[in-house]
Amino acid sequence: MQSPAVSKQHLLLTFFCFLLLFCACSRYRLPPPTAFDLSGLDTSPLREKVIVLDPGHGGTESGAVGKMGLKESEVNLGVAFHLWGLLKAAGAVPFLTRHTDGCVYPQKDFNLKKDLQARCDFSNTKNTDFFLSIHHNAAIKNRRINDLILFYKTGDAGQSRDAAGAMLNPLRTTLGTENASIRAGNFHVLRNTIATAVLGEASFMSNRKNEKALSFQRTVMREARGYFLGILNYFKRGIPTAAILSPQDTVLNTATPEIIARVDSGNSGAFIRRKDIFLSLNRQKISSFSYENNKISYTPPGPLENRQQTVCISARNSAGNISRKACTVFNISRPPARMTVRPLFAAVPANGTARDPVDITVLDQWEKPVADHTEIHFSASDGFFLEKTARTLNGHARATFIAPEKPGAVHLYIKTGSVRVQTTVTCDRSRDAYFTVTLRNTDGCPVTGAALLKNKQPVDYSDAGGFVYDRTQTDFDACYQIRKQGYLPLNLCPQLLPGKVTVHNLVLKPVDRGIFFNKKIILDPFKPDLPIIAILKKRIEQAGGKVILTGKNGAGSDTSRKIARVSKTGADLLLSFESSTSGTIGHYYRSARGKRLAETLCEHLNRRDRPEKYAAKTTAKPIVARTPMPAVNICIIPFENETPGLSEALYRALLVFFARSPS
Repeated sequence: MQSPAVSKQHLLLTFFCFLLLFCACSRYRLPPPTAFDLSGLDTSPLREKVIVLDPGHGGTESGAVGKMGLKESEVNLGVAFHLWGLLKAAGAVPFLTRHTDGCVYPQKDFNLKKDLQARCDFSNTKNTDFFLSIHHNAAIKNRRINDLILFYKTGDAGQSRDAAGAMLNPLRTTLGTENASIRAGNFHVLRNTIATAVLGEASFMSNRKNEKALSFQRTVMREARGYFLGILNYFKRGIPTAAILSPQDTVLNTATPEIIARVDSGNSGAFIRRKDIFLSLNRQKISSFSYENNKISYTPPGPLENRQQTVCISARNSAGNISRKACTVFNISRPPARMTVRPLFAAVPANGTARDPVDITVLDQWEKPVADHTEIHFSASDGFFLEKTARTLNGHARATFIAPEKPGAVHLYIKTGSVRVQTTVTCDRSRDAYFTVTLRNTDGCPVTGAALLKNKQPVDYSDAGGFVYDRTQTDFDACYQIRKQGYLPLNLCPQLLPGKVTVHNLVLKPVDRGIFFNKKIILDPFKPDLPIIAILKKRIEQAGGKVILTGKNGAGSDTSRKIARVSKTGADLLLSFESSTSGTIGHYYRSARGKRLAETLCEHLNRRDRPEKYAAKTTAKPIVARTPMPAVNICIIPFENETPGLSEALYRALLVFFARSPS
């Protein structure tokens, strides 16, 4: 019988033999070691550059988890630590949004959106030159994929895109990645960060071989090295600057102010060509500027409007980097030169209460409307004005004259700046009838801009006080209709008396309880003139909402540009449509409101007596995943393309969605 010691030695020998056999048979090899010496590099372009590193996820938000249990949040933090050290050694000023495997937002009311915003807030308070959010991707349905993707800030196809492009090759080379790309990304941390921003998905946690490699520090260090070389590459090219030197005054009374700007390449070895300067005035590209010794000057060929003007400039240097866009705002406010005054009624009853609206138009010497809020003063030889002063909007203003009790001609005096105008209103015992309506909404507030139609023709529009007027003969019955988008129309045939003023106080009721008021909805059709889009657009606008069609301004098939454009609209919802053999409504998996929207749409579409049924599913389509507002992708069954009932069901679903969650 063997002793216990011999038995123990036998077991250990067997274990080590098995271990050696396993290692010999295993195809997996350790990642090669990483050695990185900064002494051979010119790191001067990084000196004093403030760089914020954001290790994605953390705490309860572990991110992607590999098949063997490796957490993305841990790998992200490891890469960030190594990169922080390299940047620090190079003379940069690096910061980490988190130093532990925890969340960034510290309060008890934690949620993902607040945590993401905390990362943005951290960067925005540091006067950051560059923001990098470090992530690792996952694709559960295809574990073979292991691509490198660098996302730049959607809407910043300038500096952020340049930075992503400068980082791509160094990172791809150090990681040995075959498939690598840069894409526009509308992620929260990119969208809400002021600085040049990139989000890196260096590899896929879902790839088992890659997960094994990421479990070793040498792989993490290699990734940090790739990021470092990419960041150095970006700053080595030089960061150009552009600035508007004049006009500096906020209010100008000139018609054609000279615009002067200056650009700098940001790199002694680079320069800026004229064709790489981008100057715009009120979003219109300007090409006819002069350029000499880095100085740009431009004088508009004709008079500018009396309003706020916005001039912007950016420039790209010969090394390939573009400057941040520099913009300034100034106001053109030339003095009034001409004024026209038109009382709505040339004659009104002399009863001490009759109203006569007086419309005023004020123009400058170039026959352009004066600046908004230009003050106008009123007085009368008899009777009185309800307002002593009024202010212009788009060069127009309205005042209300109250007739005296004594018949006769009344002189009205109107003054603005150095311009004075006099007109006359006859106060008599006219045989015509006068009709005045005060319009209020259900909250008691005046309704402006409502049309008063007589015989289907508009005769007046309600003013800021909700008043609308008409003068008519009494030898026939006058019937009116009051219409304004978002409100139910009113029809009335009042009893009008000659020489008298008939006043009606009316309440306009909103369409569908006004739920669509102040709502902005983007519709993204898969082809122009889609019937359901036209019907849905009309229904939403009739209810007081605003609809933006993505294809209206030549959206084409460039998804990145489309996403950048719609992201700036501040819309409440986005509905993207495509044709499909099965009815599905896709939503982004991390958008709770997007999911509720998809489910609400399915609920109403499936109520109809039709065999086709719709189901809510998650989707990774960029138009849904990268837009800031709740968005869905509606796959329409071709048979239903021209069905009005489909549009009505979509409208009703939106109505319910907004009613349940108005904000």
